[in-house]
Amino acid sequence: MDVIEAVKGLMLDTLDSDYIESVWSQEFMGGAELPDFYKEYGDKHAIQVLSEVSAAVDKWQAVEQCTIRPGNINTEERQDKSWKLLMELKFDYKALLSVLWGFITNGQRNKYDEVSRILSLKASTLYLKLLSVSGSRVFHAFHPYLCLKSVNILKLGILATFKQKKKSKKCGTEATAEVLTNDMGEIQLSVQETSSLLNELMMVLCALQLFVTKFSLESQEELLEEIVKRLTEITRLEVNTSNFMTYRRLNRSVMDKGVSSLAYSAYECLKLLCSPQHGDLEDIVIIIMKHLLSSVLLSDHDLSFRELCTIREHAVHFIKYLLYTLKDVTHRGITIFIHHVFTRIGEKAETRQKGKETIVDIMKIMPYKQYTALVRWLFDCAHSDKASYRLLAVEVISQLLYEEPQVSASISIASGHDSCVSYNSGSDASTEPGHPQGNSSTDSSPSSAYCAREGDMLYKYMLAVIFARCRDSSGTVRARALSLLVQCMRSDNMVVCSLFNEIFVLNQQCSGNEKAFMNYKQIMVALEKKSAMNPLPGARVIIGEFKNLACDSKVNVRKAALQALESIMKLNRSWLTENILEMLGSTCRDPAVSVRKEMVQILSDLLQQYPDDKKLAKIWAKCVVPLVLDQEGKLQECVLKVMSLVIVDNLTEYSRQQDNIWYALPWQLLTYIVEFNLHVCFMKACEVWVKEKETR
Repeated sequence: MDVIEAVKGLMLDTLDSDYIESVWSQEFMGGAELPDFYKEYGDKHAIQVLSEVSAAVDKWQAVEQCTIRPGNINTEERQDKSWKLLMELKFDYKALLSVLWGFITNGQRNKYDEVSRILSLKASTLYLKLLSVSGSRVFHAFHPYLCLKSVNILKLGILATFKQKKKSKKCGTEATAEVLTNDMGEIQLSVQETSSLLNELMMVLCALQLFVTKFSLESQEELLEEIVKRLTEITRLEVNTSNFMTYRRLNRSVMDKGVSSLAYSAYECLKLLCSPQHGDLEDIVIIIMKHLLSSVLLSDHDLSFRELCTIREHAVHFIKYLLYTLKDVTHRGITIFIHHVFTRIGEKAETRQKGKETIVDIMKIMPYKQYTALVRWLFDCAHSDKASYRLLAVEVISQLLYEEPQVSASISIASGHDSCVSYNSGSDASTEPGHPQGNSSTDSSPSSAYCAREGDMLYKYMLAVIFARCRDSSGTVRARALSLLVQCMRSDNMVVCSLFNEIFVLNQQCSGNEKAFMNYKQIMVALEKKSAMNPLPGARVIIGEFKNLACDSKVNVRKAALQALESIMKLNRSWLTENILEMLGSTCRDPAVSVRKEMVQILSDLLQQYPDDKKLAKIWAKCVVPLVLDQEGKLQECVLKVMSLVIVDNLTEYSRQQDNIWYALPWQLLTYIVEFNLHVCFMKACEVWVKEKETR
């Protein structure tokens, strides 16, 4: 038999029985070293023998697969291809495993030595292949700790990620020295050593894939979690290629030896672990989500932000793939994952932005029931005692609110399928992205329910929560809630536009007892009762609140409130009342330069949208033109720019005012400038225009 003959090359019969007894009595947890014979044996020869044994096992396994093909089943022959046959042939498995354990531990202790590393990797590969042979558990070839050590060899993957640093010395004609160091700064690897390491790591991963396919880990929770942990660490090695999953599928021959291929294989192995033979699928998904969490939290300070974003993108695509292929069993794990991302994301703006994108990307393809449960949880977070939670919650809610919903879960994954993992793990084609199982996945997506009554009400409650946060005790949250409302009003989402039209256009004639802002308790009670009551506040209540916020003590809140009022007036001209115009005009004298500058822009934008509004033109001339004499140079430039745009660019002969409304506007503004005795201000503007040659 080829396997037995190949193993003889290790000369197990010369191995000291005391060593074997010591290793097994300590259950592979002791510190016994390989006998001196193996140290003098010749490392290169040992590497060659281990390769031959692995090849023999592969050939043996291939013969077994041939015997069990449909129409060619040979039960007796299949039974022979197992550990039972090995034991009948007096296979000394205890001696072999003792030697493999010695190689593995020696390589982990001496990871700086290339030969020791290669020996440990080959020993791990061989052991995992032997475990894949039928009967390995029954004949005690499987030992949890030895298997754990074999999987832990994947830690060496970090040595394959290096960056080039150049150090130059000016010593005559001495050339620049190029030093290769890995990200951990621990060891220097040559290109050849790195290539060899990647090849061996790929062999370990292939053996691990075979192992998890044929061996049940149902009673080995610790080992299962360790395998997941090591695989997720491997997935984080690829930090340069954001679309390596697509590239790997289309160019396998090019990438067989790279870090990208290694990361791809790790994701494949994670998918193979999602099998009932390894235990409850829900629990397995939770373990995978637990260890993928660090991939999206952007917390590794040794990597650049771009590299961290690449890792995050890969992890999110894989999670979306699991959600689509495994469906219901992933819901609990992904929900817990989203909760942890929300509570553990950093407070920096860029990391919070990526955390928000992660949550939204996953939530958009979740079934409607789980989607609504998460939205209600976000409502709780929006009323948390912690200001950072409230801030992130309103940002996520608004993103879900004004983004264009996806048509269905199947289409959303299929459309980004090139970016997602596509596996060849023997599953039916109907479980792949783009092959929905019936109509259940389509009908359960949140976007398909938005047209229904429940979906519309959910939108209203989401918008009501953002309105409620405009009264937050934190100025940062108040300003952000107002800014998000402005974004919603300016979005192209038809549902969101219809909600704002309902508030500020269709119901503008309503007067009397308009609905006020709802608090947390009122929102939750209404949701619990599934009330049909409209939770959105009335238009006059909203505008009254925004007018109060325009006088807030916080500068950012005042600016955001003014932008919100501008958006409302652009939405419906009827709200461009004399009262609001007077308030806007008085704000031009705000002590904060940024607010005055914002008001100049707001009044000018409104004037350009409504050039025939004489009250607006009057306020513009009265309040904006004097700011050309403001002590702040940047503000002066802003005023001169809008004056040139509104007056100079549209100025024509006085007799042609009736031809076009834009021809009449400059003369109307000049009339008001004279009326308010603003000659000095206008002369100042003219002087600047002459110098800059902007006059005609």
